Formats: sequence, structure tokens, C-alpha cells
Amino acid sequence: MAYALDCEMIAVSLPSSKKLKSIAARVSIVDSYGMVVIDEYCQPPYEVYSYNTDYSGITPDNLIGKMSYAELRSIVSSLIENRLIVGHDLKNDFRALDINHPREFRFDTANDRTLRELANLPIDKKPKLARLTYRLTGRIIQLDTHDSVEDARAAMVLYNIVSQRRLSVHPMVVLRISNSMLPTQERVHDFVYESARAPMISQKTASPRSRNTASRSLVTRIQNWIQNLQILVFLVLLATLLCQLFSSKQAS
Repeated sequence: MAYALDCEMIAVSLPSSKKLKSIAARVSIVDSYGMVVIDEYCQPPYEVYSYNTDYSGITPDNLIGKMSYAELRSIVSSLIENRLIVGHDLKNDFRALDINHPREFRFDTANDRTLRELANLPIDKKPKLARLTYRLTGRIIQLDTHDSVEDARAAMVLYNIVSQRRLSVHPMVVLRISNSMLPTQERVHDFVYESARAPMISQKTASPRSRNTASRSLVTRIQNWIQNLQILVFLVLLATLLCQLFSSKQAS
């Protein structure tokens, strides 16, 4: 099962240096169903230069009595080990956590080309999470300050949209990939559930290619239904004819 990760950051002053560093002060992780796995604040290891409250929503009171940065980092590192992590511009989150998560276990909604195509956004420009979410789901997020739980859930919804599209467009490719990875029954169940629960994309935001594909699929289903109906009518007529012949023989 994939997890979605998002952090809210503050700026700290590095000791013996005039440099500032952005580190995680709140970390949120949700599962593929949008349920919160962890949502914790932590005390920074260095002197705080700015809480970035207007953007992060974090205030000094949020960090009083919380676990240390090192403790939270250790917990997060254990949770995400060998797991696909979804997020928006994930490099910033992992840098703020000082965690080096393998690239093959990342799905970054900021860099995914399919999402930009579905949202009818420029391919060569990195989109904002709020804009992608609104274009593809109609939901408005980040109205005031950012909320790491809300952002993580939004990223997971976008991941589910892409998973559903790739499964429907290339089912055999997905099957071959799944077989090559030898997934457990639980992983297969999770993948199918995640794909099935992804929200449908409205005709207004869907790309022309996806609309054409849907139209062709509908025509094919109608043609198959007509063929099946013709076969059924033929069988009924044949049965009627046989009954008439049988009745004629009995009468004679």
C-alpha cells in the first residue's frame, strides 16, 4: 500500500553559520484510503528563525512539549522504508526531513506528465498542487494556510487518478509489471481498491484523447450488445420452429 507524505516547514539558524535551513516541524502521512497514519509536530534542533506561520500555519505553541526532530525523523524513516511514497514536490519534504528515500519508491505529482495532460496544463511547467486538485477533482484546497494532512490526501487522490487511467489504458502492461514484481495477495487487493476508488474525471477537464477513448469504448459495448441480441432472437426463432415441427409430427 502506498503512503502520501507532506511536511510543514520552519526556518532555523544553523549554529556557527549565518545560513538558514528549512526543516520539518509537522509531518503528516496518510494511507491510500486517506486515513491518517501519522500527524505529528516536533521541536526543532536549532534556534527558530521563522515559523512561516502565514504559509505553514505553525505557531510556537504547536511545538511545546512535542517530540524531538530526531525522534520524529526516525519514526517517519521506519514507516516509509521500502514503500511507495506519494507527494507533491517530494524532494523538498525529504530534504526537510533529512531522509534519502529511493527515487524508484517515489511518485511525485508535481513531475507527472499524465496529470498535466489530464488537467490540460502546460507540460513544460510544474503545476501547483491546488491547481491540479481543482482541475481534476473540483475540490479547493489551501484556502488559507497549508495543511499537511489535506495536502497529503490531495496528492493521494491524484495518484489514484493516474493509477486508474494507466490500468484502464494498458491493463496487460500493468499485469506484466505486477507479475514481474511477484506481489502478495494483499498488495494486489490494495492496488485494485485504490484504482477503483479514484474519482472520475469530468468531461470538461478530460483531455480530447481520453474522451475519444471513452466514446470508442461505448460504441464497442453497444455493438456487442446488438450482436448478443441478434443471437438471442435467432435462438428463439429456431426454438419456435423446432416446436412447430415437433407438433406437426405428433398431429400426423
